[in-house]
Amino acid sequence: MPPNFCPNCGIKIKADYSEYCPKCGIKIGSKSPQTPTPPPPTIPIDSSSHIPPSSEKNTVAEEKGIKKNWFNIAILLIGFVIVAAVFAFFVLGAGFFTPHTLQPTVVTPIPTPVPTTAPQISTKTTIPTPTLVVTTTLTPGLSQVIIPSNGVWVRASYPGTYIGLIGTPGNQLEVSGTGDKLYQIPTSEGTVAATLQKKDGSSDKILLEIYKNGVMLQRESSIAPKGIVVIQLDLKNVPSDVEQSTTNIQMIGGVYGISANPAAGIDEIRFTIGLAPGASPIDLTKMKIVYSTPSTTPTILTQYTAASTGMFTTKLNGATSVSSMTANEQVEIAFKVAGVGPNTKMTIELRPSIGAALPFSKTAPPTILATNILY
Repeated sequence: MPPNFCPNCGIKIKADYSEYCPKCGIKIGSKSPQTPTPPPPTIPIDSSSHIPPSSEKNTVAEEKGIKKNWFNIAILLIGFVIVAAVFAFFVLGAGFFTPHTLQPTVVTPIPTPVPTTAPQISTKTTIPTPTLVVTTTLTPGLSQVIIPSNGVWVRASYPGTYIGLIGTPGNQLEVSGTGDKLYQIPTSEGTVAATLQKKDGSSDKILLEIYKNGVMLQRESSIAPKGIVVIQLDLKNVPSDVEQSTTNIQMIGGVYGISANPAAGIDEIRFTIGLAPGASPIDLTKMKIVYSTPSTTPTILTQYTAASTGMFTTKLNGATSVSSMTANEQVEIAFKVAGVGPNTKMTIELRPSIGAALPFSKTAPPTILATNILY
């Protein structure tokens, strides 16, 4: 009968035992019955220098387990490192962890739109306003306005008060005044538009004239109460010979009829002349004046120091007798005529010794006064 316990490791031996211990493998007997042998004496074993076989196997198994565990841990670490490296590659490549210097945030205020009205561009050309230049009281015997030798001018003349519009079409200046006045027109080839009206009901003549470069181009007049005179002249349509017709002499101001006895009609004619621009001095002693009316034959007058029906006087500024006329001088011409009744037309022609003659016609007013503006 086998022992109940292994003599080596001390485990309990079952009844169907083998010759060897199932734990430590030591031979412990056979199935044939043997005489029991007393167990050997127990010898104390130094645990520090001896490891039982079972402990050695356990240690080997534990060492193998530990090695296997370290191997698994190493594989896990390597896998973690690989995953971390891939993650870092994508994250850093996307710029999530790119180092940069923190910059201060600049907030730019957005201005609130303010509604504005777009400027309107005018396509209209602004034409300078006609300029009032000279004012002279209309009094016979005194010098009248001087017509400038350059530019386009409108002359307005009336003993009473007048109103009107003077300038170019669409750009006219409102005017009012009395006596003789000149207005410069800011055009040389355009159209001159002028309108005058008497403010009173008198029969005195209101006169409207247009000049270019010192030469009169057109004249309109009226003696009707509150009478109106209108001129619209296109300077491009003025014949060149009109501007050149008074090469040496030009009229300055109006022509006046003087009457010592209005009932007997006009008995003296007065007007003022000057040199045309660029003209040479004139010898007035050689100048002739031809005068006529529908009922009289032409009369040729010559220069003298006293006026008569056959002689005319030449006085500088209406005061001092002169025998010649130079640039910028105004010479008043005066001569006597036989009594000229109302509405009588008179033809006068100035014939200087050098240059073209200057003819013009004038008409007496319906009512003869001491001083009359001939129109």
